[in-house]
Amino acid sequence: MLTYQLPKWQQSDLPPITTSLSDFMLIRENQYLFVDKTAYICGLFRNNKVFLSRPRRFGKSLLLSTIQELFTNGTQNFEGLAIHDLWHRPCRPVISLSLFGLNSPETFEEGLCNRLRTAFVMAGFVDARSINAKNFMELSSELEILQGRTSIVMLIDECDFPLSANLNDREGFDHNRKILRMFYAWLRSLGKIEFLMFTGIGRYQDTSMFTGQDITDISLDPSFAILLATLKKSWKAILLLISVLLPHCLRSAKSSYWIPSSANMMAFALIVMPAPRSITLSRSITFSSKW
Repeated sequence: MLTYQLPKWQQSDLPPITTSLSDFMLIRENQYLFVDKTAYICGLFRNNKVFLSRPRRFGKSLLLSTIQELFTNGTQNFEGLAIHDLWHRPCRPVISLSLFGLNSPETFEEGLCNRLRTAFVMAGFVDARSINAKNFMELSSELEILQGRTSIVMLIDECDFPLSANLNDREGFDHNRKILRMFYAWLRSLGKIEFLMFTGIGRYQDTSMFTGQDITDISLDPSFAILLATLKKSWKAILLLISVLLPHCLRSAKSSYWIPSSANMMAFALIVMPAPRSITLSRSITFSSKW
C-alpha cells in the first residue's frame, strides 16, 4: 500500500499563517501566527491625532483593529502579548470606519453617511440608527448631539481611497474631495476625542486633513518604522529606488493633487522597477519573486 508523507515544512509545529485576515480577534480566536509588535502601539499616543501612510498589505487595517480591541475591551484578549502589561488606558467607544470601496461620486456622500451612522451604532450609540439625515452636514450635526460629552476614539482606514480611485476622473475627484473636505474638517473640530487616527496609502492637498498643526504625520517617523510590515535590510534598497524616482514623482505631482509620500514612492518603486530573481534578507531567509 502506498502511503503519503507530508513534507517537512507541513509538519511544523508553527501555528497557521493567514494573509487575508485583518481582524485582530479573528486571528487570535483561530490561533493564527501573530507577529507581536504591540509594544510600539503605546508610542502612537504621544499625539492624539495621527496619520500613517503605508502601501497596501502592510497591515494598516490590522493595526486599527488591534487598537479598536484595546479601547473596547482592554487587555483581556492580549494575554502573552507585549502590550498586556503596558496598556493602562480606559475603555472608550470606538468609531471605526473604512472608506474602501467608496469611489463612485454619485453615491459617495450617501455611502459615507451610511457607514458613519453604522459605525456610531456599533460603538454603542444605538440612537444613530434612527437619524434620518439627507446629507453629511445634517448627519454630522445630529451625531455631535448624540455624542454629547462622551469621549470617543475615531479610527479611519483607507482615508484616501475615494480620491485615489478617481485620479483619472477630474470631475469625480473634485466631487469626492469636496465631501472629504467637510468630513475631515468635522473630525478635526470634534470635542472629546481621546484618539484619532487616519491610515491610507497617500495624502492629498486641499482636503482639510492637514490644515493646521493638530494632525501629526508619523509616516516618516523612525520610531514607527517597524510598527508595520517592514524589514530593516530592505530599507537600503527602497531608499535607493526612491532617490531615483523622486524627481519623476515630483514632476508628475505638479499637474495633479497627489503629494508623493514615502509610502507612495516605495510602492511605485517596487511595482515599476524590475524585480530580481530573489532577494536575500539574511543567511537563512530568501524570498523569490514570481512576476
